[in-house]
Amino acid sequence: MHTRKDFLAVASLAALAPQIASASPSQPPAAPLHEVLPKLKFDVAAFHATLSKEAAHRHLFSAVPLDSGTIFAAIRNTLDAYRDFLGVGYEQILPVAVLYHGVSIALGFNDAAWNELFLPAMASYPPAVRAAFSAARRGGGNPYLHAREAHDWSLESLVADCGLRTYICNNAMRAFATSAAKTLQMKPSAIYTKLTANLATNAMVVPAGVWAIHALQERHFTLLETSV
Repeated sequence: MHTRKDFLAVASLAALAPQIASASPSQPPAAPLHEVLPKLKFDVAAFHATLSKEAAHRHLFSAVPLDSGTIFAAIRNTLDAYRDFLGVGYEQILPVAVLYHGVSIALGFNDAAWNELFLPAMASYPPAVRAAFSAARRGGGNPYLHAREAHDWSLESLVADCGLRTYICNNAMRAFATSAAKTLQMKPSAIYTKLTANLATNAMVVPAGVWAIHALQERHFTLLETSV
């Protein structure tokens, strides 16, 4: 399992930046990794409004690793089990996804975020995390975002069929912005701001993924953690 520590472990190397800079004057200065990042402007009423769809079946899926988009495959399998074997239409189902702790958060961003941030930052990831992105090529965008055929398990297809909502952990976003700053030669605040401007369709940033999981369970969503 790749957790938020995957990002934070890389950030710890930033302590060596001053020594490296003095030894190699020609090297561009590292971004200030301890910069104060913008505070999330979270509207809890708007969060609850995203869950207003009347649905008899309310399901919560959560993931930590990227895992080739397994969380979206699990959502599609659930929808099709209802439709094909139980005669329950998509309109009666409301699935939501929580992406938290680790690199799974990348699933909730558009092509621009992948091309400009996630893929260029691959060099800063631990080997196991780099391997998770190996299916995506630079410039290719988010490979789990766009539908290739009707009712596939892409994010856009799931949004079209049943209004899938995706919630992204703010803590994990901040950790990524901090750990990727040196590799991208950007300020963490600039990375964080660009992330918030490039969410995928029906995605929302929440204060913490673990908070969202509990808040959704309080609204009677059943939980499937796809990371295990």
